[in-house]
Amino acid sequence: MTHRPQDEARRTVAIHPGSLGDLLLFGRALERLDGRVTIAAGAEKARLLAGLGVVDEAVDIESLALHKVYAADPADAGAPLLGPCDRLVSCFAQGDPPAQRKLAALCGAAVAALLPVRPPAGFAGHLLELWADLLGMDRAPAAAPAWP
Repeated sequence: MTHRPQDEARRTVAIHPGSLGDLLLFGRALERLDGRVTIAAGAEKARLLAGLGVVDEAVDIESLALHKVYAADPADAGAPLLGPCDRLVSCFAQGDPPAQRKLAALCGAAVAALLPVRPPAGFAGHLLELWADLLGMDRAPAAAPAWP
């Protein structure tokens, strides 16, 4: 794992519903997070990131009741999704602020970073640079990752 051992108690839930290429790019940001990271993505894609050592745990996004993010009835909320956690890092519900807030609440996240899947118009950098900015990280990783 690339996570710093002194921060193992910190738990991040990461959600990405996208394609393999997009998820691998997301993995480049996740590998730089401290503590334990659980990824919710397509089953095989999530297991790939776990197998590469990018995340600690893989969950099939199809097993989650993500419809709750869009449910109008608060009684439909039920138990937290993958939570509670210290931090949510998600590309799910992108562009829908009420759904993003509800997702953070459903994950029991103390802090949420809701990342866009495309840079906004006028952003001159790479998407990873934008995500680093939004996650409060240095834009340049300390070393090249060990995985492709």
